Amino acid sequence: DKNVVVLDPCCGTGAYLVEVLRLIGERLKSAGGEATFAHRLKEAVTTRLFGFELLPAPYVVAHLQLGLLLRKLGAPLAETERAGVYLTNALTGWTPLKDPKVMLPFPEFADERDAADAIKRTRKILVILGNPPYDGFASVAMGEERDLSDAYRKSKRAPQPQGQGLNELYVRFFRMAERQICEHTGSGVVSFISNYSWLEGLSHTAMREQFLSVFDTLRIDNLNGDKYATGKLTPTGESDPSAFSTAQNREGIQVGTAIATLTRHGAHKPDSIGKVTLRQWWGRDKLAALAASIAALPGNENEDEKYEPLNPHPALRLAFFDGRVADGYVDWPTIVELFPVSFPGVTTSRDSALVDIEKVILQHRMQRYFDPKATNSEIELETPVLMTATKRFNAEKTRLKLIALGYSSGQVVRYSYRPMDVRWLYWHAETKLLDERRAEFAAQRFCRNSALRPSKPAS
Repeated sequence: DKNVVVLDPCCGTGAYLVEVLRLIGERLKSAGGEATFAHRLKEAVTTRLFGFELLPAPYVVAHLQLGLLLRKLGAPLAETERAGVYLTNALTGWTPLKDPKVMLPFPEFADERDAADAIKRTRKILVILGNPPYDGFASVAMGEERDLSDAYRKSKRAPQPQGQGLNELYVRFFRMAERQICEHTGSGVVSFISNYSWLEGLSHTAMREQFLSVFDTLRIDNLNGDKYATGKLTPTGESDPSAFSTAQNREGIQVGTAIATLTRHGAHKPDSIGKVTLRQWWGRDKLAALAASIAALPGNENEDEKYEPLNPHPALRLAFFDGRVADGYVDWPTIVELFPVSFPGVTTSRDSALVDIEKVILQHRMQRYFDPKATNSEIELETPVLMTATKRFNAEKTRLKLIALGYSSGQVVRYSYRPMDVRWLYWHAETKLLDERRAEFAAQRFCRNSALRPSKPAS
């Protein structure tokens, strides 16, 4: 249909666009009209099938792949025609700049940017699909990109987001797509395969809350395959590789993935809550099973019945998972209510010197460090980490000051080094011998302090 405008905002080498174009070709042929087939196919690839890519190499390959498919289908592009793939940052340029445009070194780059910006600002995109990048170590978003992740930093009903998960790149792509479909076009479909951390992550509570508010249906195909949560094993202990596993790369990627298909209807009601359904895919053959389920569509009610309806609860972070809880579970006090005051733990940055399983060994080592007769060179040979300077730790000045204060100015205390792993720590209230000494936490270490204190006396 000429009204269906499709965008892959991170198209890479064009795999998704090629498949969309192949599908358009099949639909056009089945509808007949051989005389106009080539014209209609080229019209689709030049006016309503778009891809954005940031890197030049995959951008060139995407053009090449689409050109080869068009030639194979008997509709080659003329020299004056081009596919709708543009070299641009998909996360910026959706609103006009207040400042003058940055001058680019080549006029062709400026033309490319202007053409992409025109699509972003004028076209009513109905479908946004693709595989946005997962990068937990992406640089901190700035400007227009920062606005994208900021949209999910405050929730109304669910617990407030925690942690750094919203800094992942794929979150920005979700917000860009959501904004375009729900606020600009007003209806349409977003379908991304991405890191599945957003389905129940502590950082993504407001993101899930927003999706429930602006989309009418949310269908999740959880492809699992996570190294960290499940060890890439199914619930029965069988192998569960990544969805991106191949014969040449059996591990695929480390994180689990999910396909989210989010639909917004034209008659969307502002106060409605989206319907969420979930299907789990496990094991070595999950991709073949997924393909078979797609072949069975549309109209196969048996496939629809395999998706479990979810009822995300604010007390459970509106998580999109199929966990069941007992009656009254959400009425129990939360950890935050049980522990009204909390402190980050001590950070030594010099564990090999300041922490030990044996108290006597730690005492001997630290007494040697405080001995004014021992030279810095001798201490460096015996315990190198105590004489290694860092940006926050001047080793020589710190030792000089501590020698003046004396060994007894600190104390050897029991210390929860790791869960179920209690060791001895030499704790000192001054200098940066301890990278983070956490004095406020240390003050709570007295024998009658209660770990759990009832909010009111028991009757």
